[in-house]
Amino acid sequence: MHKRYQVFISSTFIDLENERKSVMHALQKAGYFVAGMELFPSDDADSWAVIQRVIDQSDYYVLVVAGRYGSVARGNAGQSFTEMEYHYARDKGIPVSAFVFHDRKELKSGFVDENTEKLDAFIRLIEKNHQRNPWWNKDDLSTQVLASLAQQSNLRPGIGWVRGDVVSDYNRLRNDLLELQAKYEAVRTERDALEEQARTRHSKSDRNLAWGNDFVRLHLTIRLMRKNECVARDTANVELCWEDIFKMVAPDLIGWRSKRRIENTIRDGIKERLPEFVPSESDTTREVHVTDESLLLIRSQFVAFDLIEVDEEIVPARHVGNIQVRPSEKREVWKLSKQGVYELSLHNAQKRQQSS
Repeated sequence: MHKRYQVFISSTFIDLENERKSVMHALQKAGYFVAGMELFPSDDADSWAVIQRVIDQSDYYVLVVAGRYGSVARGNAGQSFTEMEYHYARDKGIPVSAFVFHDRKELKSGFVDENTEKLDAFIRLIEKNHQRNPWWNKDDLSTQVLASLAQQSNLRPGIGWVRGDVVSDYNRLRNDLLELQAKYEAVRTERDALEEQARTRHSKSDRNLAWGNDFVRLHLTIRLMRKNECVARDTANVELCWEDIFKMVAPDLIGWRSKRRIENTIRDGIKERLPEFVPSESDTTREVHVTDESLLLIRSQFVAFDLIEVDEEIVPARHVGNIQVRPSEKREVWKLSKQGVYELSLHNAQKRQQSS
C-alpha cells in the first residue's frame, strides 16, 4: 500500500521565506504533504491549538534555524512559536530533523537578531539533542532535508496517508480475510466434532474386534541347532489373550523398536509356557521364532485400536575396513501412540482397593 508522509516545516518566516519555499517545493515534488505556518497566522490567539493539531497529524518535523529566534508567544515563558513547536514535536515522539545555518556572520544584517541570547540557547539545545546539520544556501538546505527524510522514512516509517479508495479496498480485503478465517474455524470445529463422533461410533465393542480377554493363537517355528547348523525343524502354537500380549509388548514400545525386537520380546514372554522345548542334549539348542503371519496379526490388531504407530527406518550399510559386508536396508519399526501410552498407563496405574 503506497503511503504519502506529511512533513511539518518549522522556522521563522520573514528571513527564511525563500528557503521555506525551496524546501516545500522539493518535498512536494518528492511526494510529501507539507504543512507549516503558511496555514495560519502566528499572531492569532487560537493559532497554537491549530499548530498542535497539524503537528499531531504529521509524520516528520523539520526545523530550520538561521539568524532569528522568532516571534515570542504570549504567556509561555517567553518562548518563540518555533521553539514551542520543536518541544511539542519531541514530546509527541515525532522524528525531528534540525538544520542550523553554518555561520551567522554571513547573513544580512536585517535577518539577524540584535539580542541573540535566546537564539544561542535554542541552538545549543538543538545540537545537544540532534546531529549537527549545517546548511549554506536554499538549494543545499533542500537537498539535505530530502536526504534526511529519506533516511527517517526507512528507519522510522510514519503512519502516512493513503487514498480513500485504497483504504476502502484494504478494509474490504481485511473483512474478506476475517470472514474466511471464521469459516475455516467453523469447518475445523465441525471436522473435529465429526472425528470425535466417528471415534465414538467405532469403539472397541462396536467394531466387533477381538480384544481384552479374547484369545489369539500365535504360530511358532522351532529349529533344533547343533554347532550353528539346523538339524531339525518343527512348528507349534500358543494361545494368549490380547490383553496379555499388549502388556507384554507395550513397555518396550515407548520408543521406536524394530519388528525383530518385538518378536524377541514376545518369545521371551512365552518361554515359561513352552516347557517341552527345553533341549534334551547338551550340544543342541532350540530356537523359537514367532512367524511373520502372527506378527502381522498383532500389528494389525494394535493399529486397529490406535495403540501403535508404524514406520520404516534405514539401517546403514556395514563395512569391515573398505569391504561392505551388509548393504543398507529398510526395516519396520513400531512405537506406542498417545492412545497406546494411555492404555499402558491404565494397566500400570494403582487400582482402588475394594472395601471389605
